[in-house]
Amino acid sequence: MVIAVLLAMVAISAGTSIALTRRWNMPTHYWRFFWSMFAFLFGVVVLCHSASVDWTNVKKGIDLNGGTILHYKNMTSDVDSGELAEALKKRIDPDGIANVTIRTLGVNKDQIEIIVPDTDEAQVDMLKKRISKIGTLEFRILANNIDNKDCFDAVQDGQDKVFLTSDKTQADAWWVPIAVGSEENFGVNVDKETGVVSGMGSGYHFTRAIANNFDTASNKAFDPKKPVVEVLVVNDMYNVEGKYLADASAGFDNAKPIVQFSFNTQGANRMARLTGDNLPVKDPGQESGRRSRQLGIILDNQIISAPNIQSQIAGNGQITGIDSQEEVNMIVSVLKAGRLPATLSTEPISEMSTGAQLGADTIQRAQYAMLVSILLVMALMVYYYRFSGIVSVISLMLLVLLTFAFMVSFNAAFTLPGLAGFVLTIGMVVDANILIYERIREETEAGNGVAVAVRTGFDKAFSAIVDSNITTALVGMILYTIGTQEIRGFAIILLVGIAISMFSIIYVGRGIFDLAVRSGMLREIRMRRILPKTSIPFMSYAKKTLTIAAVCAVACVLLVIARTNGAAKASSLLDIDFLGGLNVQVLFTEAQEGEDAVREKLQAANEAFTD
Repeated sequence: MVIAVLLAMVAISAGTSIALTRRWNMPTHYWRFFWSMFAFLFGVVVLCHSASVDWTNVKKGIDLNGGTILHYKNMTSDVDSGELAEALKKRIDPDGIANVTIRTLGVNKDQIEIIVPDTDEAQVDMLKKRISKIGTLEFRILANNIDNKDCFDAVQDGQDKVFLTSDKTQADAWWVPIAVGSEENFGVNVDKETGVVSGMGSGYHFTRAIANNFDTASNKAFDPKKPVVEVLVVNDMYNVEGKYLADASAGFDNAKPIVQFSFNTQGANRMARLTGDNLPVKDPGQESGRRSRQLGIILDNQIISAPNIQSQIAGNGQITGIDSQEEVNMIVSVLKAGRLPATLSTEPISEMSTGAQLGADTIQRAQYAMLVSILLVMALMVYYYRFSGIVSVISLMLLVLLTFAFMVSFNAAFTLPGLAGFVLTIGMVVDANILIYERIREETEAGNGVAVAVRTGFDKAFSAIVDSNITTALVGMILYTIGTQEIRGFAIILLVGIAISMFSIIYVGRGIFDLAVRSGMLREIRMRRILPKTSIPFMSYAKKTLTIAAVCAVACVLLVIARTNGAAKASSLLDIDFLGGLNVQVLFTEAQEGEDAVREKLQAANEAFTD
């Protein structure tokens, strides 16, 4: 379906471009018309698909739509919770698009608060899995009763580790549980109702099942609701671990989701030696005549896969046998972020759902203000610049269309800071259009024809527009790099908006002007003028204005220093975003009838408190 839609978009874009270039003899504009039409169709298709699914499912930030709040306890006292929060950010929301807020909490800063916007129960459950993973990855050889008979002979009931010598500081082998749900990857079937383990042996209750020889497993009763099947892994001198990973990504093998990973140079050397020393050997007792060793892939002390080693592995590998794409994405995010510096509580110590943080009134007013401002700007541009204003409105609508399509495509959350960045981008588009149109006006008044005026106006304004957008983009990159989750949301929209605005103004806008000129639609450029022609020698006032600006800047810096000199004074300038504060939750003893009833009681309580 997706491929068919994509091919249709390409066909329509190509057909439109061919028709326009042939009709008006504009062969050099083929790709300009093609990409302009393709961008428009892409935005329309994405938004129509979202509307057909349900517009209410468009992801919004917790400030606009509420979400889920999870509290975890830092179980490692000697690790700073702030460091742990940063590590969790890299794992859960590394690019800031999902707008997940992670911060320390509690008097001793020993708790982690994770605020997830606009999520359903399944997403929250997957997030809990991602959080609970420490991220410890190991690659170990599974023991079998031929190559490692000495280890099996030394197995003792109730012991987790196997020692072949009197040295008890280093185990020669140890038991590792198979991850629940992965038993079938090892030829084992577990009945979750009865706890019976079957496959490669008789059906018994096992706490431990030995690779390639399940009949010799210890036979002990255990909780059938939580079946545990363990395999024995062999200690080796290579210690191939997750710290040697260079990258991890999701992929497919035979239409099944897999995790692909690659090692750095040191890790590749270790993996090459580990697998090279455990290649298949001749064994007449096997059907294939060869006996293969199994490479156990262990994540957080649970073995999730154990493929047979067929050849030497060096730089790259795969983790197979994972049921769902969501599970693959979770493992990839854990591996890419690396091991957490501390251990969190297995389950959240508290979990609650919350409504929009800003309140319905604030959200409604913000949406109303944004809509009215956009419509007024469009109306003013059309009134003042006439045809040029219509072109600017088209550029503006394309910006809105593609920005929202980007947000929907990447499942990014709409937040109030993000919408602020969007409004700022709209202002930049209008500013750039005005700069171009005023240049065109100057060329027209100088006696140049329409085609020359348009070409020269765009050329002269190009460098100024690019310079201003590059400097703004640099600021956006800095905000994204060092900012909090909220600031990152603003920066992402700003950066995306800058890229789209450059495309819509310079690329699409210029194409519309050229088409209008060539087709004869634009024979004369008319624009309104409010102020008469001016001739102000701005540079003659340079020294005075620079002096005044410098004095004002120094005065502002001194005022800021004066207001922030001391903790008490700092609180008068900095808000809760910088200083933290107190979180008050109000619980009603009885159910309230709607938001209006809650609003009235809270307002009454606030008035009584302030009085």
